[in-house]
Amino acid sequence: MKNLYIFLLVFITFFIGLPFPTPTAETPIIYWDGAGDTPPMSAYEQDGRYLRFTEFPILVYMPFDSKWESALENALQQVSAMVPIRRISDSTQADILISLVSPEDFLAATPCLEHQTEGCAVIRPVGHPGHPGFTVIGHLWLNTATALPPHHVLLHELIHALGLLVHSPYPSDVMYNGNDAFPTTLSLQDRATLHQLYTAPAWH
Repeated sequence: MKNLYIFLLVFITFFIGLPFPTPTAETPIIYWDGAGDTPPMSAYEQDGRYLRFTEFPILVYMPFDSKWESALENALQQVSAMVPIRRISDSTQADILISLVSPEDFLAATPCLEHQTEGCAVIRPVGHPGHPGFTVIGHLWLNTATALPPHHVLLHELIHALGLLVHSPYPSDVMYNGNDAFPTTLSLQDRATLHQLYTAPAWH
């Protein structure tokens, strides 16, 4: 058992240490396996299907806040070019809720982990696939005192709430999770990976 543990540790260390392919405009990379800090997308697959929205447009609610209005408009404009999505004014009809939380309440009032100090998001099923009433909902929690660009934080977390649960290894991507780059525009890799999810079979 000890030898197996050592083998797995060496294998995982070697795998994570391998260089990632270099994307180009002609050959964008689909980062389905993530950046090594989360399980790959294949870990979330069940019977060949993925948890994502299947009814469109996806309806998003966020209370008015001058700091975040432009960020939400930017995010919806970019995502809507790939997935039908729009803002609504009635929170009870929303598929995705965005909660703006003060920093003093952030960790206590949200499911975010200690290292997720700027925001976090979930997508979850309601009911059972194959049964009447089954649906999917998403939720974002954003720290109102975030030190990062709101345009980056909101777009990054919205993509998570759409079902893309991995991060990108490339600093040019919105779904990059490092501390040295905070893009606000979906890259070719971001769009290719989101397209992969929304053309894959879904829970229903």
